[in-house]
Amino acid sequence: MKIGITCNKLERVAQAAKYGFDYLEVSLKWLQTLSAEELDEFEAELKKYGVTVDAFNCFYGPEVKLMGDEMDKELLDQVTRENVELAARFNPAVVVIGSGGARTVPDGFPLEKARKIFAEAVDLAANICAEKGIKVVIEPLRHKETNFINTILEGKEMGEIIGNPNVGCLIDFFHFAQNGEEIDTIDQLEGKLIHAHLARPSDDRLIPRKEDEPTIRIWMEKLRKIGY
Repeated sequence: MKIGITCNKLERVAQAAKYGFDYLEVSLKWLQTLSAEELDEFEAELKKYGVTVDAFNCFYGPEVKLMGDEMDKELLDQVTRENVELAARFNPAVVVIGSGGARTVPDGFPLEKARKIFAEAVDLAANICAEKGIKVVIEPLRHKETNFINTILEGKEMGEIIGNPNVGCLIDFFHFAQNGEEIDTIDQLEGKLIHAHLARPSDDRLIPRKEDEPTIRIWMEKLRKIGY
């Protein structure tokens, strides 16, 4: 199992190398704020310290909607291709589709229609990512952040609805804990889990501390059990 750390600062590259992390997970929204010179500097830092970028999160910002009648396929196609082109410069294995606001179902909007629209959006993204050899995962988020795809089993179900082999499951243990999900539901992700996020099971959403070790061990044992 490779262990990475999220990155939204240039100095994180040296820190990741210092503390023995295998890779970075980078916010695409942060990467898009960098100038051409800063992008070159970031790339040079990666090479200097021998650190890879294996994943991108924050793949979509407020410029697109993934839900409702406002979802514009042409705009989504354009933004996705631009985002994938930038991400592919760093040869990642996976991009994470979270974007709680962009996928929130409007009040009164039919749920079946919502599922269909979101499935079309993710399928489009997955096909574009596949051109660059990049997998897509849907991130279940806590109820405070969205009203659509909150649990890992809802994420699994959406992947099955999409039916695209380039789409897999993600578990974020912070959201998992915040939502009060049952630990044994992780067993149902066997063979489908592509990526995992880890933070301590607390509102502060920080890196685990010593007192979190018993909980973290249970989580890691579950991942090991399903062959992740």
